[in-house]
Amino acid sequence: SPNMLGAMALEASLSLLEEVGMEQVAALIEERVLQLQEGLERIDGVRLHSPLNPARRAGILTFSRDGWDNQALFAQLRERQVICAQRGKGIRLSPHFYTDPTQIERSLAVLGQLRQG
Repeated sequence: SPNMLGAMALEASLSLLEEVGMEQVAALIEERVLQLQEGLERIDGVRLHSPLNPARRAGILTFSRDGWDNQALFAQLRERQVICAQRGKGIRLSPHFYTDPTQIERSLAVLGQLRQG
């Protein structure tokens, strides 16, 4: 049953968390978010909407880009396999602790290369 599968997946991810250790997980997430933040700050016209205090942002960065409609930006990113969500006044990125840093670089590169049609 789908529920059974869901429970098994949850159990697997919880044991993975235990193995890695919560503090390590938090440190890895913070590292990924910082990598994203620094990359986003280098891209022209990008505005960050998340608190920059690591204790307050909880592994999430929300941003928008000048001259872009969020819906259009979201569609373009999704089309290029960037995992993101549309939230309120921006696009939300929330890397996991197991997200590969090269994946983050790729997402940043995609965003940096987007030009408006």
